[in-house]
Amino acid sequence: MPWIVRNILWGIAPLLLSVGLSAPAQVAGEDPLEAQIGRCFQLRRSQPSEAAQIAQRALPQAQRDPAQRIKLLSCMGQAQALAGDGTAAIATVDRTVAELKAHPQPPPFMLRAYSNLAVALHVAGQLHRALDYYKLAYDAALAADSAAAQVSTLINVAIIYSEELAAYDQAEDYFARAQVIADRSGKPSPLLAYNRAMNAIRAGRDQAVPSLLDQAERIARASDTQIIIARSQAEWIALQARRGLAENPRPRLLEIARQQQQAQDPSGASTTLVRVSALALADRDPAAALHQASAALALARSGGFRTEQRDAMQALLAAQRALGQYRQALATSESLNRRQVQELRSHNLAGLATLQERLSDTERVRELAAVRADQRVQALQLDSARTLRNLAILGFCALALLSAGFYIYQRRVRARLELLSSTDAMTGMLNRRAANARMAALPTQSDGAQRHVAFLVDIDHFKDVNDRHGHQTGDALLVEIAQRLRTQGEPDGIVARWGGEEFLVARANVDLARVVQLAEDMRASIADHPVALPDGGTQPMTVSIGFACWPFHPDLQGQQRGDFHHALSLADRALYASKHGGRDAWTGLWGNAGIHTAAVSALDHPDQAEAAGQLRVLTNRAPVQWRARAVPQGRLRSLA
Repeated sequence: MPWIVRNILWGIAPLLLSVGLSAPAQVAGEDPLEAQIGRCFQLRRSQPSEAAQIAQRALPQAQRDPAQRIKLLSCMGQAQALAGDGTAAIATVDRTVAELKAHPQPPPFMLRAYSNLAVALHVAGQLHRALDYYKLAYDAALAADSAAAQVSTLINVAIIYSEELAAYDQAEDYFARAQVIADRSGKPSPLLAYNRAMNAIRAGRDQAVPSLLDQAERIARASDTQIIIARSQAEWIALQARRGLAENPRPRLLEIARQQQQAQDPSGASTTLVRVSALALADRDPAAALHQASAALALARSGGFRTEQRDAMQALLAAQRALGQYRQALATSESLNRRQVQELRSHNLAGLATLQERLSDTERVRELAAVRADQRVQALQLDSARTLRNLAILGFCALALLSAGFYIYQRRVRARLELLSSTDAMTGMLNRRAANARMAALPTQSDGAQRHVAFLVDIDHFKDVNDRHGHQTGDALLVEIAQRLRTQGEPDGIVARWGGEEFLVARANVDLARVVQLAEDMRASIADHPVALPDGGTQPMTVSIGFACWPFHPDLQGQQRGDFHHALSLADRALYASKHGGRDAWTGLWGNAGIHTAAVSALDHPDQAEAAGQLRVLTNRAPVQWRARAVPQGRLRSLA
């Protein structure tokens, strides 16, 4: 199970277990259906496929009891997501939502249901929807005055910002809010302190890490949470090693990894071995780095831990490159990309081409032939050197030419690795990581009239078209729409595949009038021209667009100005407003200049912020519908 799944399950385990009200074993007088529900929840983490089958078989028995149907669907959705079947999990979540709307339940039940829905969506990769249900769960936890549920929900939201969005400041805000609640309730959480430490490590804030790791280990010892103790110790040693303060860090980490394996924590042991591999590489011991990365990969594969496999493969790739094993490094890089394609497919991003479609068969054959030719030349040169020693000068020249050829080949392999790491396999666009890097590199903008702007473009009803016409047609639609967005671009623009049927377009130094024109041009370029299908027909398509600028308030200082992470959050909020308003629309948020004090949170209440003069809301379809028309019971309280 990947890090994010593990953290979710640790964070809300009390909530998940409380949905399955019955024990897994049937006792005298117990409802047999409740026993099956309990069995499903017991197995959903260790044996998710079996848990999903139990729920599927039991559903027909719950036709007369909506509460039992919701429990079974909640368990089945989580189990399907944990088993890697994201498409089925999302479909099950939709069924659960429909049941909750048709059969409202008491607040404590809704708290557990919202939490379960959020977990299933989180694991399946639908982060926007997961955040929506985490917010609903947080509101229900507030109504129920449950401090434990509030802390768990805030931790899970923070994990999304830290691990998925690399928005470390926003993640720390949520962790800090959870800390206040935990302190007030008198129930310290080792998971909270540990995840805050990991967020600080990812953000490069090593000065905050020691106290957080110490706090996590101290709380874990009080509650005898051995997994957190071992992981905290491993991260502390790795931190000290990076600072050059640890003595013999690699043997100590290897001992912790051995203990983690004995404690049946293979994912933790895999992560620790990845740290050992990095230290070996820093010590210029690439052979040891390769050995430990291979051991970490074997552990990760033994339990199907997807994120740990990815981290171990990245460590393996670094070691192979350090050893000059460029053919193996290229194979490892291709394997990483294939894994990414497979994970995107499991997250209902059907139709994404495989990595092999990105690499031309002809080019791969040519590269392999070049490697074999190099090997033959080396063999001939060695034979010639042994038999024609009197031609040493000629042999030296031939060797020099061979070295030059190898250098050129090496550069080609490196260029291929760089391309694979920054390009989307299907459309040829920048991928999400490369787009983030390009936006981060844009110069700081201080002109209030012209600012940088980010557009999020989402294809409307893509899943319906994909299901009706097939994956091949879905692939063709994505490629065609990507090409149209490119034609709307400018030399300094950024156009990227953001994920699934969603694209990012970013522009530097544009004024508000130009931004509105760009939004309309992109919308019209899709809506006004049906897309040609591979079978000769055509398919009308539309997109929903959300945009926001950065700096959002140019007259404020520091982080209050708003960076591109903030702009992306606002653009996502605006995108969902376009969806709620009927699609084939664009909505944007533009912060007003002349603001000298902290503004109302545009992400929480854009309509209130506009009324206060903090920003302008722009749309081609008024009035703006900020929330879905069908709202579940309970007042929405925004966490973002």
